Amino acid sequence: MRARSVFAISVALLLAGLAAPRVQAPSRVILVSWDGAAYWMASRLLSEGKLPNLARLVREGNWSDGMISSFPTKTAAAHAMLWTGTYGHTNGITGNSVLLEPPSEHSRLESRSGYFSDALKAEPLWVTTARAGLKTYVFHATQSYPFEKHLQRLSPTAAREKLQMLYGYTRINVPAEVFSEQKTPTAPAWGWAIPEARGAEAREFGFDVGEDRFWAVLFDDPIDPAKGCDTLGIARDKQATAFEARVKPGEKAAFSIPVGTRLQDKILWFSLRLFELDPIASRFLIYRTSAQAVVTTSEDFPGAGELSLETFDGNGASSLYRTGDLGISLPDGGAGGDGG
Repeated sequence: MRARSVFAISVALLLAGLAAPRVQAPSRVILVSWDGAAYWMASRLLSEGKLPNLARLVREGNWSDGMISSFPTKTAAAHAMLWTGTYGHTNGITGNSVLLEPPSEHSRLESRSGYFSDALKAEPLWVTTARAGLKTYVFHATQSYPFEKHLQRLSPTAAREKLQMLYGYTRINVPAEVFSEQKTPTAPAWGWAIPEARGAEAREFGFDVGEDRFWAVLFDDPIDPAKGCDTLGIARDKQATAFEARVKPGEKAAFSIPVGTRLQDKILWFSLRLFELDPIASRFLIYRTSAQAVVTTSEDFPGAGELSLETFDGNGASSLYRTGDLGISLPDGGAGGDGG
């Protein structure tokens, strides 16, 4: 699995219901890992007012001015330390890749991923809480998958009733991409059954996600008072009577509803965001999220099958910031996704 990128949004979320006095409702502990958000980086962006949600958490909670992390400070190793309370020489995760054991049977060139559970030697927090009878949910945590190793540490009842895990960093995925006037040729829209897509100003292009082909059209929404192209529509078939998703441009604009695609007998979901679009579609910037297969410990996982859980964009647009396709990131002085 690829290394988590700097400033990538959290790859792990742990919720545990804690025992409480009878007179009180059960409370919860929520642990969120924000991978790659170095102290110096988060502190600077907080002082610049660019992280308002994190600033609220700091105001209403606690803030540490430092910590002792693992060595090396790699994603897999640091998270294994966080989950188990032990360093790599004990928990077995000494980096994003770890050497195969025993050394007498393998060379230093042979390794396996440090992100998966088969390399973890110490017991993680979620097993401990489930064994203690606490209802525990784990979302996308390093070393949580494959699930079987953790479930085998518990009795059948505890494994089934107390521990629920969900993981999206499977190797069944489609990387994110950007469409822009510099990278994506467009043509006059033609052959559409949807009336809005048949305007003289409309421009179209095709793109593939997984095993499916999609068509995008930039057009003038007749309900929108703006003149010229002001909307992005997506469909698999130009003869469809409605768009599968549509989205408006702008820095404050929302993502589209999730759109499904197929890959290796799995259904994956992605969304689109339209950062910029001029009236004649000569300038545009569209971000398509990655699409990743999500797996759970059981079909009883709360919300399983709902798009809020099935739509997962692991690592976000980190690779597109590295290539410059999505502009300059916040830590490097950019606006974070506006192409500038």
